[in-house]
Amino acid sequence: MKSNKGFTLLEVILCLALLGIVFSLALPQTSNFLWDWQLEIVAKEVAFQLRITQMLCLRENTTIKIICLSTLEDQKIVRYLGLTPQKPYYQLPKGIRIINPSTLNITYYPKGTPSVGCTIRLENPHKHRIEIVLSPVTGRIVIRPD
Repeated sequence: MKSNKGFTLLEVILCLALLGIVFSLALPQTSNFLWDWQLEIVAKEVAFQLRITQMLCLRENTTIKIICLSTLEDQKIVRYLGLTPQKPYYQLPKGIRIINPSTLNITYYPKGTPSVGCTIRLENPHKHRIEIVLSPVTGRIVIRPD
């Protein structure tokens, strides 16, 4: 007596076809998820750069300016002590951009207070946005979806 344990060729092909359809539907969603994840990481890094600048002002008892330098190809965040740019600066990754780079022009005073309050908007290639809100007097930074 022969035992017929296993799958037929037709069942295997049908199963592979179903898996292919499921993966083809899920792949675009994975791409969106990765871009959204990178957008959140960049927002946290920009907020971190603002906080570090604030702490440097408090520690060094000096005034530091932080701005966004924007070209067609890239955007970077640079700290200035007087007229001298301080290294390292933060380069935004390709595909993520600050929508309103002119708003990132903040002077932190020796007591850690910012010159202005502002809302910095970041965007990824799928047009998903996130905001970084800087309070004018306290210097509090909040990251929230746009």
